[in-house]
Amino acid sequence: MRLSDDPTSGLSTNESSSTSLLTRHGLLAHKASLIVDDTALTAERSTFLMGKFKSLHLRVKDVDDGGDIGMMRHNSTTREDSQIIHDPSAVRAKGCGKILKSSKEKSLSKGNRQCRTCGQNGHDKRTCPTRFEMLERYEYMLAI
Repeated sequence: MRLSDDPTSGLSTNESSSTSLLTRHGLLAHKASLIVDDTALTAERSTFLMGKFKSLHLRVKDVDDGGDIGMMRHNSTTREDSQIIHDPSAVRAKGCGKILKSSKEKSLSKGNRQCRTCGQNGHDKRTCPTRFEMLERYEYMLAI
């Protein structure tokens, strides 16, 4: 039975290529810590494991997995595994006052309102002086 086919390893052969670096690192570190916990009880087990770790480390260095390992040695992270985290946008604190604008800034930002009824500036549909005249004409037309 291979390690990749072991159901307790946490990685199958299909999953090992698609999992992220952090996931693989976490699974391997967990397995290694379990082994170290079992072997640290006696000196014989510890020396045996140290020898196995040395030989295993040499074998892992010799494995060539299509250039991925060489690329990982040169670059600490790959493009898929790295994410750029930016600072959050500035948020105003509670109790922070409004920005005081001059009258010129207010007039530039607001623009002039235009009445939808008569098309003139300076008032809107609710306060249009000609609205009542138009309503009277409309009611008169309906009455005829």
